[in-house]
Amino acid sequence: MSDNNIRAYVEDVCLVDNENVSHFAPLLLPGARTLIEAREPAVALGCVLEGTACGALCGYLVGEHFEIISLYVSPDYRRRGVASALFGALLNALKGVTGVISVDFIISSEEHETLAPMLEGYGFKRVPDVTRGFYGTTLEKLVSSDIFEKFYGDEPLTSFSEVGDGILSAAQKQIESKGFPMPENGFLSPTVDKECSVIHVRKDGVKAYVVIEKSGDKSLLVSGLGSFMNTPAVLMQALHDAILKAMDVYPKETTVIMQPVNEAAKKILALADPGAEIVDRHYELRVS
Repeated sequence: MSDNNIRAYVEDVCLVDNENVSHFAPLLLPGARTLIEAREPAVALGCVLEGTACGALCGYLVGEHFEIISLYVSPDYRRRGVASALFGALLNALKGVTGVISVDFIISSEEHETLAPMLEGYGFKRVPDVTRGFYGTTLEKLVSSDIFEKFYGDEPLTSFSEVGDGILSAAQKQIESKGFPMPENGFLSPTVDKECSVIHVRKDGVKAYVVIEKSGDKSLLVSGLGSFMNTPAVLMQALHDAILKAMDVYPKETTVIMQPVNEAAKKILALADPGAEIVDRHYELRVS
C-alpha cells in the first residue's frame, strides 16, 4: 500500500503518519493517535478540503480482520462526500487483502443514520448479533420513571464545573486503575458537560461519578458511570443528579445513550426504562 495509490483514488485523501498526524489529531480518537505517533502498524487516512483537515479514518489489521477504530468528519464538511472518499480510499488501499473489514458506531444523530446506507453502498452488511451493549433512552423517560421520581439520596455530589482540574485528574487515575468506565478523552475532554457530570469525592478518593458527554447535536452519552461503595444507591443518586441537571439544560426529548457494564448499572437502566433499545451497530465487509 503506498501514498501514491491512495492519491490516485482521490486527490484530497492522504496517508496520515507520524509526520503529519498533528494536522489531523483533533479528528482522531486518542487510541488512534497513539498508534500513529508510536509508528505501530495501522492504516490512517485523512481528508483535506479547501486547505482544511476535515476528516480522518484509522484502523489496524490483525490476521485477516481489519478493524476501523476511529472515523470522524468535521460538522462543516459533512454531506460533502468526505466519509465516502475515506472509505473508497481505504478499500483501494486494502486491495489484495483477504479477510473482514469491520466498523462499529452508535446511532446517536442524523449523521450516523446516513452512515449505514453509505456502508451498505460499499457492500458492508450489518451483523445484528454483534453489539457493544449501548442502549438509547430519553431524558423525559428517565425523569418520569418511578425509580427516578421516588428516589432520594443525601450523598454530597458535585458538578465537575465546581471541582478543580487537579482533583478531576487525580480522580481519573484512580478510576482508570480500577478499570471503571471512562470517557474516551478523559474527564477534561471538551465534549464532557461539566455542569451535568457529577462526582462524589472524599479525602480517601472517589466514591461515585457519572460523566455526561455531548454526542452530536441531539444526544448525550453517559460515558462514565461507577461507584466504589458497596451500595448501588450511591450510583443511583449520581445518575439521578446528573440527569436532573441535564434536564435543566437540554430538551426533554434529548436521547441519552448508556452502556451498562456492570450489574448495578444494568439494573438501574432496566428499572428506569425497560423499553430501552440497542443503538450501536456493527457492520462487516468481506474482501478478497
